[in-house]
Amino acid sequence: MTQKIDTILDAARRHCAEDITSNVDAWNAAGVWPRAASDKAAAMGLTGLYAPEEFGGQGLPLGEGIRVYEELGKGDGAYAFALSMHNICTFACCGFGTDPFKKAWGAELTSGRKLANFALSEPQSGSDATNMYSRAVINDDGT
Repeated sequence: MTQKIDTILDAARRHCAEDITSNVDAWNAAGVWPRAASDKAAAMGLTGLYAPEEFGGQGLPLGEGIRVYEELGKGDGAYAFALSMHNICTFACCGFGTDPFKKAWGAELTSGRKLANFALSEPQSGSDATNMYSRAVINDDGT
């Protein structure tokens, strides 16, 4: 595992130096997601950090990802955060999704062809997912 994380950290450092630091101001000015950069991150294996290898992921433990985001964050914290959210959503898909969901989305997410994210703003909990709740209500038609 040590060699794998070292290789991934090297890729993150290279991605930061070659793609992030020189472009972050333009990204912020444009206000759009830097798709070309995330495609390069995907080619380096940075969009499937936690997902199992069977889906094209790296199979890293969650704690190792922090080191990757630290390297990416040296160029742009927001970009690093967005990739971290993509990776945690990808982990959830590949680890806890139904088999048909994993089959449809696992490789798409780990490859970076599709990107995932998590957003939350609920009246009772704001951005604190631990305080979110829901309840089912049966409609007049029984659904």
